[in-house]
Amino acid sequence: MEPLEIANKIKEKFPEQVKDIKEFKGQVSVTLKKEKIIDICKWLYEEFEFDYLKDLCGVDYLGKKEVRFEVVYTLYSIKHHYMIRLKAEVDDKDPTIDSVINIWQGADWHERECYDMFGIIFKGHPDLRRIL
Repeated sequence: MEPLEIANKIKEKFPEQVKDIKEFKGQVSVTLKKEKIIDICKWLYEEFEFDYLKDLCGVDYLGKKEVRFEVVYTLYSIKHHYMIRLKAEVDDKDPTIDSVINIWQGADWHERECYDMFGIIFKGHPDLRRIL
């Protein structure tokens, strides 16, 4: 299955959560509202076997976008060789988002780094403290 097909499946399943889908040089990014990030990630894990969180990072768009922060998840399926990028918008007035550590334990260090560098709070993280 192509990444764009998966992105469209996300939009079908969670139409109120998908803000934008972009494709650039074969890489697909889906911009989401943050409220259902756990449901979306869990569904991708179960439905498409995205069993590897390649990366999780923060982006600060101060003065460039209406919503200041994004948490970016790069997901990969080892079995199917699928990759997709999720971008969850996080407002600086409420810099919180649910932790995905219960889906991918590898999110531990990445969420702590994002918290330390951007001040984004990952609700449900078992050990959210400075890492750097």
